[in-house]
Amino acid sequence: MPIETTPEAELRLVDDSGIEARSPNRFPIFSTILAGYRIVGENLISFTAVTIFLAAVHFSLMKASPLLAGRSKLSMSDGVLQFALGFASTVCASIVFGIAGVRWYRRILLDERRQRFPWFGSREIRFAVCMLLFYLTLTLPGVITPSHWREIGAFLLGQPIGYSVELFGPTIMFLWHVLAIALLFFTFPAIALEIQRPLEQGMRMARGALPSLFLVYLIGLVPWFALDKIGIRALLFQVDTDRLLFAGIVLNVWIMTFTLALAGAAYCELLRRESLNRVSTAFE
Repeated sequence: MPIETTPEAELRLVDDSGIEARSPNRFPIFSTILAGYRIVGENLISFTAVTIFLAAVHFSLMKASPLLAGRSKLSMSDGVLQFALGFASTVCASIVFGIAGVRWYRRILLDERRQRFPWFGSREIRFAVCMLLFYLTLTLPGVITPSHWREIGAFLLGQPIGYSVELFGPTIMFLWHVLAIALLFFTFPAIALEIQRPLEQGMRMARGALPSLFLVYLIGLVPWFALDKIGIRALLFQVDTDRLLFAGIVLNVWIMTFTLALAGAAYCELLRRESLNRVSTAFE
């Protein structure tokens, strides 16, 4: 549901350089998460179509991966091919989210139902480039191999083996994922609204409510990450490898799609509260 302000007012509101000083430090966490699910429900067909399409593309590329060929030793060309396939999948996801994300956010924030603008204009290009950079940011903890994460966990936790040691690396990567989303994801609705300096304005808004934002994404995304790490893998001995791989890819794409919905809900809430603050200030 769009916020109850005009598009012009919204653009003036977010582009105000003084928003950081007046942004609410807290906002309702669970109602924001529910608003994210409501956004998913209102856009379920397009959300599902984008998720299935990207999962199918990624699955097709991964089937050509040398890692699935069962080779005992990978050559340099295999490594280059694996990198090229992964990068192609990421670029495809960034472009598709660039096209769909602009339309989703303008519908959510401005109630813009009939959108008469190019399918892939300047907004979509900026959205796609920022999404690609965001994907690359998420991969930073992956530079450390799982075995090294286990060694770090064993050292910090003071025990050589155990379930907590095995979960140390995935937990750090999940927390990094949530923190990166909380700090950077407001860039995307800002791009959709054609706000100048979207990264700067998005981070300024996020810093003003970072603890609440972190909890929104943490609580909202934990069930999906848990399903990915525990639920899907529990089916390993009950379904064939291809189905398991495709199910995991669908779930990972869905997590990003749902994150876009959560960001839209949180962005709406912050804009609504800032509008109320301005109105109350004007009457004081």
